[in-house]
Amino acid sequence: MKTPDEQLSEKYSIDAIDSFRINSKTFYFASIFLGNSIAKEAARLYQFCRMIDDIADKTHDHSFAIKEINLFKHDIQNNFSTHPVISDLLDLIHDQKLDLEAIESLLTGILSDLSKVRIQNEDDLLEYCYKVAGTVGILMCPILGVKDSNAHSFAADLGIAMQLTNICRDIKEDAINNRIYIPRILINTDNSRLLIEAPDKSGVDARRACAKLLELADKYYSRSEYGLAYLPIRSKICVLIAGRSYREIGNKLRVGNYVYWENRVFTSLPDKIWIAIKSIYSLFTNKHYWIFQDEYKCKL
Repeated sequence: MKTPDEQLSEKYSIDAIDSFRINSKTFYFASIFLGNSIAKEAARLYQFCRMIDDIADKTHDHSFAIKEINLFKHDIQNNFSTHPVISDLLDLIHDQKLDLEAIESLLTGILSDLSKVRIQNEDDLLEYCYKVAGTVGILMCPILGVKDSNAHSFAADLGIAMQLTNICRDIKEDAINNRIYIPRILINTDNSRLLIEAPDKSGVDARRACAKLLELADKYYSRSEYGLAYLPIRSKICVLIAGRSYREIGNKLRVGNYVYWENRVFTSLPDKIWIAIKSIYSLFTNKHYWIFQDEYKCKL
């Protein structure tokens, strides 16, 4: 009989669109603007990312999870796998010419989550965010029709911004799993218990740290939008809506005075519809979404 961890690893099917729709309402909503063929390709990449995230987050036996992800790395390096999702990813890598170095960095970042996590400073945090999310932005580039590699840095910036937002929203959940992504320099503690319930009453001002990280995320969101000029029109709309929908999570945390430990913040369907309307309007009223920018002119 297979263990629950083994069942988790094997539960994924090739029906990637269903995984997209069920597990990521923000990205699924934004993908409506891509058209079916591109949305299906994006969903194939998403399914791989979702699977390795779930193995890292939901597997009870971390040694099993490490073994499984290392097996995936081996299969990708050797261009063969009997696992349906990895086999499909290998086809996607071939079809879309995906960046193998980005996939390697992504898996390395995910593996780092399978031990006690303590981030010491902002540089370490940004490196982690690049590995687990900036790389996904780079991998999405060819799927979305990007032809110029200069777009990659902007795509990575969007991934980093989204990951910073995730970290701020999920401080309590991560602390329960003994993971602290807020740099120690901002909260001056390694005790995850102090971040779980009303942390400001324990002397750990996690709300101030959350505010600083969301301010940093906003800079990455703003810079990433200059990369929209490299995208075809439908991809441009999709990426802008997805980015702004995630950015709205940070805005809601601000409105709630950064009280992250009571309720998990999300954007509702009406929120997404309103964001989509404003995003489409702004696309046709801002020239920098259409004119290529030198990345060095868009520094944080």
